Amino acid sequence: MFSREFYFVSHLSADKNWRGKGVASGGLRVACDVAKALGFRLVLSEASGIFSRRAMEAAGLRCEEEVLYDELEYEGKKLFEKLDKSLHPSCSAMLKKI
Repeated sequence: MFSREFYFVSHLSADKNWRGKGVASGGLRVACDVAKALGFRLVLSEASGIFSRRAMEAAGLRCEEEVLYDELEYEGKKLFEKLDKSLHPSCSAMLKKI
């Protein structure tokens, strides 16, 4: 049986010419409205950087869990050593109850 517990938004992006104009957060608001109309109770997504997190927060999603990229290692190697931490400091699980 199909569960309508949560609606997952898998990707969020805006063309560089449209960034900072509310396009991403507006799209998320529409996704939340669609999810609610379909009977879902939660909207879930993942913010991989500061811009996606900012857009998700503007659409009403809140951070439930966060992992700093600097803390992720495998066999003693940092997995995201070359990642620009000023733009991508962490990965955040974002949630909105609808």
